[in-house]
Amino acid sequence: MQQRISLGAQPFGVAVNPLVGNVYVANSVSYPESGSVGALNQSGTLDATISAGYAPLGIDVDFGTNLIFVANSQSNTVGIISGKTNAVTATLPVSSLFLAVNPVTQKVYVAPSANTPILTVVNEK
Repeated sequence: MQQRISLGAQPFGVAVNPLVGNVYVANSVSYPESGSVGALNQSGTLDATISAGYAPLGIDVDFGTNLIFVANSQSNTVGIISGKTNAVTATLPVSSLFLAVNPVTQKVYVAPSANTPILTVVNEK
């Protein structure tokens, strides 16, 4: 069985919270339009479209804290979204393209969007 869900112009990154069953999709559009993150519930229904920065690509979930991290590649920021409220709670000025969350250490590893050999580590707390 296959289901198609319209999420915007360019759905790119996908992340799942296995504890609650929600799925988050980074919808990347080019500058000057801001991208978004689509929040799908367990049944695959779009619950929210959350405003993001420019060209969100990488996205990951910390299922322990229910926080979603999105790399806004053309904004050089990382957005933090509450999975409970589906709202942006903070935006960090970090050059970002892709990222990964370690739920054990509550650290987010961010790969830069520029040609830079530096990995940024962000503490969730």
